[in-house]
Amino acid sequence: MNVSVLLVCLIAVDVLLCAAVIFLLFHNAFPKTKSVLPEGITDTDLQQLQEMLSRSQEDSQAFQNAISEGQSSLEELIRRIDERERALRTLLEEVHQEVNQRLVQGTTQDGAGGMKEERQYKDAALLIRQGKTDQEIIRECNITEGELALIKGLLGIRNESA
Repeated sequence: MNVSVLLVCLIAVDVLLCAAVIFLLFHNAFPKTKSVLPEGITDTDLQQLQEMLSRSQEDSQAFQNAISEGQSSLEELIRRIDERERALRTLLEEVHQEVNQRLVQGTTQDGAGGMKEERQYKDAALLIRQGKTDQEIIRECNITEGELALIKGLLGIRNESA
């Protein structure tokens, strides 16, 4: 069920409650008139109905409050997701720019896990364009699968392992 259906149900219940209250007010305002109640319904029954109506109104209000809280929670969750998505996009753009810059400038970083020489990446790009398999490119250029996937991504080529 969506929120609009629940709100329609809530409005319908409120209308029924309003009609019952009007009926009770009319009944109590003119107690000496001929009762329009069917036989067997007593004042005790009417009091019970009034109590049920008031409990129903309280439950209706609690339901509205719960929907409002749920909507607030959902909006907060959406806001947080949007913030994280923006942060991830920014990070991805920074990485993309850094990799492009390193590929273009041919910078080298020495040390464990550092960037390899620009020539390996250019050779890998050339072999990708020649249609070599991933394993051949990895072996010939001495790069990792992740680096190959990144190069393919930068070149706009789908990563299909051969």
